Amino acid sequence: MSIQEFIIRIFIIIVVGIVIGIERQITGHNIGVKTTILIALGTFAFVSVEVLFKSDDLRMAANIITGIGFLCSGVIFKNGLTVNGINTSATLWSTSAISVLISYGFIIQGVIATVVLISFNLILAYVSGLIKPISKLADIDDKTYYIETVCLKNNISNVKKVIFKNLSDKISLVELQVNSITSDKYRIKAKINSSDKYIDEIDKITNKILNTDVFSAKWEKLEG
Repeated sequence: MSIQEFIIRIFIIIVVGIVIGIERQITGHNIGVKTTILIALGTFAFVSVEVLFKSDDLRMAANIITGIGFLCSGVIFKNGLTVNGINTSATLWSTSAISVLISYGFIIQGVIATVVLISFNLILAYVSGLIKPISKLADIDDKTYYIETVCLKNNISNVKKVIFKNLSDKISLVELQVNSITSDKYRIKAKINSSDKYIDEIDKITNKILNTDVFSAKWEKLEG
């Protein structure tokens, strides 16, 4: 691999890492641009050693799969009956796989894989919200609610902890969005599925959020 090829590949990998990271950030996930770029660059650096030595041995790529798998397990966590972070973990793993492709010179294939990954992340996020377990379909009282919070940037994690900690079989999280209002003020919007029977539980969650020193916290029912 010449120095020109090295520069081209590392540039493409940085772009791929940025694009995937932006998708994670704008959809309200903890993992963003910084993490995806670091994973992409780290993967590229390891594979480049093998390519520069002109080795046909693929053990380096195999070891990367193991290492990234260990790293990805750190973003998966369980709160009540809800498991969060699986999609983000799979995205990080896919980012590493795409970086391996580009590192070995399969640039077009890597770009195609990036487009497919982001497209499926965006499309399936919508589709999965429409699919409910049979037990949920049987519950005609199942409704959608929003809990909206405005807080400082350094308080986002505390608000998320309250939401995740209070999830149960009665209240399930569909989507969590975090958007900036100003440089230091953020809006957190949690979309949840529940029933009118558990409005008191939703109200309790909102009150707990208010106790975390936020600007405002309110909930509303999605009509229709």
